[in-house]
Amino acid sequence: IPFDRHDAFVVGRSKRAAARLPHKDPFLSRYHFLVEMNPPLCRVVDLESHNGVFVNGAKTPAADLTDGDVLKAGRTVFRVGVE
Repeated sequence: IPFDRHDAFVVGRSKRAAARLPHKDPFLSRYHFLVEMNPPLCRVVDLESHNGVFVNGAKTPAADLTDGDVLKAGRTVFRVGVE
């Protein structure tokens, strides 16, 4: 998802999440995490999900993301790209 200005959105399985992921991932919460971007800055915040958020393999409640970071929530994996 490309961004060129400040924005924030929630990722999860809920129909109300801005970035809705498939129900196939039983380890992903309805409202799993928040991503806030203000290019080139990017931050992830766990929304008290049941299984947590992992950045580069480490569980974290919140983290600043940089180019190449790997974000994992449930069984879903994202690679961060910052230009």
